[in-house]
Amino acid sequence: MSPTVARAIGDRLHAAGVRYVFGHPGGEVIELIEGFRQAGLEFVLTKHETAAGFMAETTASSLGGIGVCLGTLGPGATNLVTGVAHAYLDRGAVLAFSGQLPADRYEITTHQRLDLRALFAPITKWQAHVTATNAAAVTERALRVASAPRRGPVYLEVASDVPAQETVDVALPRFVTESVAAIDDDEVRTAGARLRAAERPLLLVGMDASTDAAAGPLRRLAETWGIPVMVSPKAKGVFREDHPLFVGTIEGLGTPFLYDYIDTCDLVLMIGFDPVEFDRDWSAKARIIHVGPLPNDDRYYGSEVEIVGPIDTTLERLLAAGSPRATPALDELRAFGDAFRERVAPSTGRLTAQQVLTALRASLPEDALVSCDVGYNKAVAAQCWRAYRPRSFFVSNGLSSMGYGLPAAIALKLSHTDRRVACILGDGGFAMAMAELETAVRLRAGITVVVLVDDALSQIKAGQERRSYPATGIAGRSAAHRRGAHRPKRVPAALEVLHGRDDVPGDDLERLDLPDVFDAADDPGDAALPERAELVDDPSDVLTLIADVHMEHGRLLDRVVVTFLSLAVRLQDVQLAWQIGRGEEIADVGVLRDEAKGLLLAGSADHDPRPRTAQDLWTVQRTLEREALSRERTLIVTPHPVTELERVLEPVEALRQRWEGDPKRAGLRLVPRRAYAEHGAPAR
Repeated sequence: MSPTVARAIGDRLHAAGVRYVFGHPGGEVIELIEGFRQAGLEFVLTKHETAAGFMAETTASSLGGIGVCLGTLGPGATNLVTGVAHAYLDRGAVLAFSGQLPADRYEITTHQRLDLRALFAPITKWQAHVTATNAAAVTERALRVASAPRRGPVYLEVASDVPAQETVDVALPRFVTESVAAIDDDEVRTAGARLRAAERPLLLVGMDASTDAAAGPLRRLAETWGIPVMVSPKAKGVFREDHPLFVGTIEGLGTPFLYDYIDTCDLVLMIGFDPVEFDRDWSAKARIIHVGPLPNDDRYYGSEVEIVGPIDTTLERLLAAGSPRATPALDELRAFGDAFRERVAPSTGRLTAQQVLTALRASLPEDALVSCDVGYNKAVAAQCWRAYRPRSFFVSNGLSSMGYGLPAAIALKLSHTDRRVACILGDGGFAMAMAELETAVRLRAGITVVVLVDDALSQIKAGQERRSYPATGIAGRSAAHRRGAHRPKRVPAALEVLHGRDDVPGDDLERLDLPDVFDAADDPGDAALPERAELVDDPSDVLTLIADVHMEHGRLLDRVVVTFLSLAVRLQDVQLAWQIGRGEEIADVGVLRDEAKGLLLAGSADHDPRPRTAQDLWTVQRTLEREALSRERTLIVTPHPVTELERVLEPVEALRQRWEGDPKRAGLRLVPRRAYAEHGAPAR
């Protein structure tokens, strides 16, 4: 019996290394999903098809293979468009499937009828209609087209009556990703001569060079010839950013200063640089050597020499082209680097996004995978996040689509379960994709999510300010709300909220406990971190830190730490049992999940001595008694000086009788704020 169309497609995808299909189903693609399942592919349900496109591209780019996304006809297909357009401009080898009306109904039906191949034509390398007779051949061609330089998406339209039909099981040749072009020896010799004659050369490295194979030859070329290195955001990590020859990331924060440096160079080697990575016109006068898998046909920049072929092999050939004429001016480069870092990470006296990134970097291993979103967070992350490995930093750069960062991080964790994964978002991009937090929890994908909140679309606000326009359409909250005047008694997110103050100094990272929060996502099995382990219900919990920071056009606002339990993200089930004082700063008690395994969080203010009312005490008493009598695990209490803890527990008979100043005797685990441990509790 011949396989069905769906099974034949799935088998060829599996043979090409595909393991996940991301999407949101509709009735017209049920048979297609079943065929994929039978072929050993896991269907990953996303909350929105755009996220499915982002996740497919991230999977393809991180593994160097193929990503697959799927939507139904009509709105399912139109929702895929942004994700597919991202894959198109960020050079991701993605196969995008969607349903379509059966052929015998297409001409007479109007409901959900769209010309989908025409819709996807501007944002894909190829579009095809799959039938029972062409399914195997079309899938094979789609894989080849998507993988050939420049890599990009292919759209396949599958009518709803086709997947269940039998297809011809034809033998096809083994899937080959790309051909290898022969390197022109004359071009290599010419490039070597240009390099020997240059007084101030520069290596400008782009996305096509961001591979493990190219990283070694690139480093040896830079060190042997003493050439400074700049990278694009998509190439971060291919050259270690703590290396003395590393200059910076163009198209990140402070790019004008990097272009000033480029203007002092007399030769630029464009190594795997795709013109889509430039966000401005190239105006430098330096001679250019183009090195890449394709000729410089775009002519975005003029090149005197072009070496077309595998980048790693080309770099090795350049290494053998001769000896360097002079040693690099490391003192000058170091002086420029120091001045540049001071410009992009100035000391402001308040918490900055740069400090948050520094704390996150310190808490993660070198091989951690990080995605970021688009906006001010992209500019600061591209420049200030230090990357040490190729394909360890992921961003939507060609399309620059907000909402990318969170889905990308989930996809990274699925494909790299053995590596730590984090994402850096702005509050705008987080709002666009926050529903995918449920996807992460359902998939048991333990990721760290950092949201830089300034309650504004910062880059738009800055543009309006430069034109002396009033801020319009960019603010997330009113000034009154930021001051706490409209703070609700029951926080909508129903989580522990520590309301920030404008007087919190930016240098007091111990006070903010950022590294502790980031490290809380570690495996609870780590015996060296028992306190952190108790804060996470299991390894798949998704820990989100919303770090409000004083950005270029914002101010320090709130600090919110959110722990999502692994069963579900059901914020409505979380209850704050007690709110009192300005911003609930005396003692917030949150009971997460009604089961006895629920985690009790207790917070204590360090500055507000106002007495509690009888009603407040009664609420706390009932909450703690219920939790104490029914729990199956230790209560977590944080942060408290012992004297303050005693006052909180005093009316709770079930705990008071066992207290006697001994937390373990009362079944409690104390996790004091690090600032208390190091500096003592504040005077009251």
